[in-house]
Amino acid sequence: MKRPNVESAQQLFERALALDPGFAEAHAALSEVHGRMYWWRYDPSPARVEHQQKEAEAAMRLGPDLPQSHAAMGLVHYWGHRDYQRAIAEFRIALKGMPSDAQLWGWITSVNLRWGKWDEALATFEKAVQFDPRNANLFSIQGVTSYAIAGRFPEALRNADRALRLAPDLFGAAASRGWIYASWQGQLDTIRAVLGRLSPNAELGPNGTMASQKLRLFHWERQPDSMLGLLRSSRTTVYEGQGFFQPASLYAASAHQLRGEGVAAPKRFAKPAGCGNPQRTVRTRWPDPKSPRIPPGSWRKVGSPMPPSTNSSAYCPHPRLRVSTPSALIRCGTRSASNHVSKPCC
Repeated sequence: MKRPNVESAQQLFERALALDPGFAEAHAALSEVHGRMYWWRYDPSPARVEHQQKEAEAAMRLGPDLPQSHAAMGLVHYWGHRDYQRAIAEFRIALKGMPSDAQLWGWITSVNLRWGKWDEALATFEKAVQFDPRNANLFSIQGVTSYAIAGRFPEALRNADRALRLAPDLFGAAASRGWIYASWQGQLDTIRAVLGRLSPNAELGPNGTMASQKLRLFHWERQPDSMLGLLRSSRTTVYEGQGFFQPASLYAASAHQLRGEGVAAPKRFAKPAGCGNPQRTVRTRWPDPKSPRIPPGSWRKVGSPMPPSTNSSAYCPHPRLRVSTPSALIRCGTRSASNHVSKPCC
């Protein structure tokens, strides 16, 4: 969902609530909008999560038996706090009143993925498709992610293609399609062509910005000069999307390593990642450049499911950093991934 659409939705729901403050469904819908602004990294501020929770609590107060209220509260736990257990509990309550709601089944799919419940995620995704077979976002996000994580790349590719047939301007799906080929076949021509034809300001949804995607491509292509040039021109400290969080210092270190500058690389790599708690930093062991390459796709085995949070303050606001950091280093050519798994940063 593009940012202007989300912002327009916010304005309309706020107008509705100005006319009727007791409209529980509007509070629930506005809570979801605030959650989307946070989750898609359009506004990843703590204040946005506070707004999301405030509206969900209003919906629960005004309509405690409404399934929309429980769905909104489930999204607070999921998007706002990464508390997957409580999110699923609220979604299950909502399902009793909305058993054929495809979006709700899609959210359950996403939580199952983050829990590492791959079979359940595939089953709930197919359930969502049954109820809304023309939902492009469903195919682009849950459909691609579910099957790609399971290593079922042909089916992930079909879901990306289906999303693009339904919504040709869904650029995030086009980018995902390119990365499927990269992970599956080690083929970069597709993602290279996609990024080459899109404008620098194209919205890529969960895939982040064009700059983040180009950096990733340069990294995979082992083009350190292009990486450093883009880092200088973009002047961004962190490149992030819904599913990744990459400090600029990490890319800079990788580029220097690829250039054979072994002194500059570790210094840049050990810089703090700018996490939520300024007193904590993210450090890993710098890889041995002589380590053998690993087969394409094997980096997927490095990640492990993130634990459900019972206390949101106990986890980094970007929990996938623990997985994305070592996977990026592996693509630089190291096999010993276990040496590079980052410590929790918050």
